[in-house]
Amino acid sequence: MAQPGPPPVQPPPPYYGYPPPYGPYGPPVPPYDPPPPRSTNIVLIVVVVVVVIVAVTIVLSAILYFAVSGLIGGPPPNPRPIVSLGAVTLQGQNATFAVVSASQARPLGLYNVNLLVNTTTGTPRPLTPAQTVIVGGDAYGVSFFDRNGDGLLDTGDGFIISAPGAWRAGATYQFMILWTDNAPVGFRNWTT
Repeated sequence: MAQPGPPPVQPPPPYYGYPPPYGPYGPPVPPYDPPPPRSTNIVLIVVVVVVVIVAVTIVLSAILYFAVSGLIGGPPPNPRPIVSLGAVTLQGQNATFAVVSASQARPLGLYNVNLLVNTTTGTPRPLTPAQTVIVGGDAYGVSFFDRNGDGLLDTGDGFIISAPGAWRAGATYQFMILWTDNAPVGFRNWTT
């Protein structure tokens, strides 16, 4: 029996040099490119944080300033005086009374006067030696006497209120001395 001989020798594949031979699935595919790196704007983030911190600091400083500025300030520039008026003397059409005390002697131009008849209030008028206060439809004369002529409302000065015609029977009157902001600083009541 004859033995089979060695397998036939196959010649090696020819070498073409370039490109190398492909595998069974075709040419190799390059791997995917990695995604581009994320851009981080560290500088922008730092700037935004600094701006926010500065803005918050300014706002808090402003709030604190306005909250305590009233506490550390001095007295108001024009503190209101307190004026006490004496008893009323009625004589004919006139009601007369004096300034018993004034906590501060202040210029007449800082005061207004007004009159209340029952529940009807007049229109405030500047304090001058003579003026008229209209209450309802009635005109009441108000005369001021500066005892020492210093142009200040102080102790010893006086007022005369003149009724139009006659005083109303059973009516309640209130004379008011008002400060520049029309806040009352003195008053006197009487009933007829």
